[in-house]
Amino acid sequence: MWNNLRWLVCLIMILLPTSGCGTDKAGDFLSEGRKLMGQGNPAGAVVLFKNALEKNPGDYTLHLELGRAYYALGKIDLAENELQKCYRQQPNDPTLNLALGEVYVARNLPDQALVHVQKFEEHAGATAASRELAGLAYGQARRPEEARKALEQSFGLDPKRISARLALGRLFLYRGDLRAASSVLQEALSVSPDDTAALALQGDILLRQGEADKALSVFRKITQLTPRDENARYMVGVLQLQLGNEAEAAQTAAAMRTDFKDSALVFLLEGALAATRKNYAEAATLLQRSVALRPSVEGYYKLGMALYAKGDLEMALSQFNTVLASTPDHDAARRMVCTILLAQRRLDEAMQEARKLLDRNPGDANAHFLMAGVLLAGKDKRGAEKELEAGLAQEPAHVGALLQLSTLKQSEGRMDEALADLRTAVVAAPDNIIARNALYAFHLGRGEVDKAEKVVLEGMNNTPQDAVLYTMLVPLYANAGKEAKALDAVAKAHRADPAFADAYLAGLRVHAGAGRVEQALAESEAYLAVSPDSPGFLVASGALLDLLGRTTEADARFDKALASKDVQVVLVVANRAAATGRTDKAKQILEAALQADSQEALREALAVLLVRENKPDAALALYSSIEAQRPREALIGRYRLLTHMRRNKEAAETARTLALRDGGSPLPAMLEAYALERMQQREQGIQLLDAAYRQKGSADLLLAMGGMLERGGDLARAEACYKEALKVQPDDVPTLLAMGTLQMRRKAYSQSIPVYEKALRLAPANVVAMNNLAMAYLHQSGRAQMALRLALQAYTHSPENPDVLDTLGACMMANGRADEAARAYGRAVAAAPDNPTLRYHHAEAHFKAGRKDKAAEELRVALQTPDFPEAAQAGELLRKAGN
Repeated sequence: MWNNLRWLVCLIMILLPTSGCGTDKAGDFLSEGRKLMGQGNPAGAVVLFKNALEKNPGDYTLHLELGRAYYALGKIDLAENELQKCYRQQPNDPTLNLALGEVYVARNLPDQALVHVQKFEEHAGATAASRELAGLAYGQARRPEEARKALEQSFGLDPKRISARLALGRLFLYRGDLRAASSVLQEALSVSPDDTAALALQGDILLRQGEADKALSVFRKITQLTPRDENARYMVGVLQLQLGNEAEAAQTAAAMRTDFKDSALVFLLEGALAATRKNYAEAATLLQRSVALRPSVEGYYKLGMALYAKGDLEMALSQFNTVLASTPDHDAARRMVCTILLAQRRLDEAMQEARKLLDRNPGDANAHFLMAGVLLAGKDKRGAEKELEAGLAQEPAHVGALLQLSTLKQSEGRMDEALADLRTAVVAAPDNIIARNALYAFHLGRGEVDKAEKVVLEGMNNTPQDAVLYTMLVPLYANAGKEAKALDAVAKAHRADPAFADAYLAGLRVHAGAGRVEQALAESEAYLAVSPDSPGFLVASGALLDLLGRTTEADARFDKALASKDVQVVLVVANRAAATGRTDKAKQILEAALQADSQEALREALAVLLVRENKPDAALALYSSIEAQRPREALIGRYRLLTHMRRNKEAAETARTLALRDGGSPLPAMLEAYALERMQQREQGIQLLDAAYRQKGSADLLLAMGGMLERGGDLARAEACYKEALKVQPDDVPTLLAMGTLQMRRKAYSQSIPVYEKALRLAPANVVAMNNLAMAYLHQSGRAQMALRLALQAYTHSPENPDVLDTLGACMMANGRADEAARAYGRAVAAAPDNPTLRYHHAEAHFKAGRKDKAAEELRVALQTPDFPEAAQAGELLRKAGN
């Protein structure tokens, strides 16, 4: 009993920071700590070394061993701190210098690492360990030949040194020499067949060879050999995702969460899962946590992709640049930088990035295609065509490049060459729907309906993909007046793939175009039975229910759609709430969405709502809060808000500030010109745009100048600007829409129709093109039904847009459906209550439907606005209504 008691007392006293029973010298802690290091327990060793240092704070050996334990634990900063204390005491100690070399390799500071390796070898001579460390540092410094030589020297000194062979294998892998990498790997596996580091390299080589399934087997073998190998477990999850096994990947992530808790790799895999599910906001949050715990190239790259997918271009650009700062040869990250700069119209910077890609690898087809995109954006068609051809020389069957080349040739009227490129794309990839659709659209655009139909029918292969092809035929038949064939194509699409959303949307549009709103709703509800949480169909059903006057059911659909957190859905639902007087609800929806997703459109909608509530300072604060991180977005948002508040002088100053930051873009000049126009200085605005065009040569400036001239009533000069802009970019949809609208103002409907039709071919989902073409058709004899079909299509895309609702009402009136027209106009008035023209149209519909009292009520409100265009007609209609 006494012995047990004595042992307990001794144990307690060892744990207390005072002297007591048994030996408690620092040397014992040092000895025990070294044993724990040898057993692979650096965490336990850290505790013992720190305890020893409390007794002997200045002990050199204890600081050295603590530094090495921190390094083994992965706490590199703490390791460096301890080892630097030692370096100040004994800078020539070989053991210390080797340890510091390891630390600086871990921190990717090769120059500093090489200094310490050299010091080690000066005093201790070259060893297998020092040569391997030198090889790793040379590799980081992008000195591949010196790296190869050092690594070969390492395993020359110690033929069984697997780690040096594997480092050489990874060097070959990085340089793209898969044969040499595989050869070195086989040497390593012959020495140690179950070495997990060798197996990991084997998995990476298989991945580079495109054999993901074999790589998955290798990483699974590693997890069987070492179940606590977190990196191997992570790779299993990643490969499961890559092979389309989302459920298995989710199970892997859940198991890793249980075993490793909040580790960087757990967050990395969970972020990849969220991105696969297209929940990009959640993916970005998870990936941010991953890189905060352990910065990694892969983590920053994946975070950049998630931010890019959710539309946060500036933040995405920052992540990709972080990748390139540490790994300049990361081609995928550089391609994304180029893509984002191109999207932001920062063409000079985009060209620099594309040039770096080509300088590094002149045979990189994707780099040629990116450069082509930059040159096209800069209106250099000849240069773009040359780059596309160069890329196609490397990848002759690249569908995207063939389509882009065809589009370029079409814009120049080289139709036979363009057709040849499209046919090449279809032959190269007969099952590629995008290529087949482009060829179909080409024939359709030339009025070759039979050829267009043949292109689609030739692609049928009795697979679910047939649903896409049948759906392509629906508008072809519907526009030809073959409604029965159109609905039959919808039915066949449903049979081919009951879950194909576009087929239900096509059926919805056919029924809606024929005025069968109930049947259109039934088509939408049928898809919701397949996919109950589809935000697009929830919104479509809600819009159709609103049209039928079933507001409570519509509310339920829109509220459910919000659960998707889709930005466009949020904006539609918030706008609907605001338009129907539920401002608090609209504000609540936008604030909640903005907390989860910092998109510009959400911030702008909330800012406008705050201004309407007479809270301009709160609205401007939304942009001040992001100015440090996103100066360009903040300035543009501030400008828009100031113009909304009619503080035009401040808006012009903001545009000039933007010019200092973004001088290469035409946007600042356009914004300043618009501000001048609002200050009744239109001529100065036109002069500013003209000067900017002469300097920058951007067709966007011509479009802006034409719009300003048109608003000033100078239609001839405006048309000249639009024509000049279309010479530069003949397929620019905004310019085509501007030209079509100009012809509409002149009542030249027959001239506006082909312009709008071309715009709609280029941008099939463009609401303005649909809406305006519907109005143009309405002014053509015998086209009222076609006009209604287009108006309903526009309505399903933008159900709360007052202009769309106004057009829809006009088309319904023209088709003898006054009751439905009144409902459409009523929603337009709710969305824009200060517009007297909408009230007049609403009154016309009520009058036509026999509701003279309601017509009179709207007319009285409208006539309170002086000098609105239809005031005389409104007064006459009020007299007819008997009031």
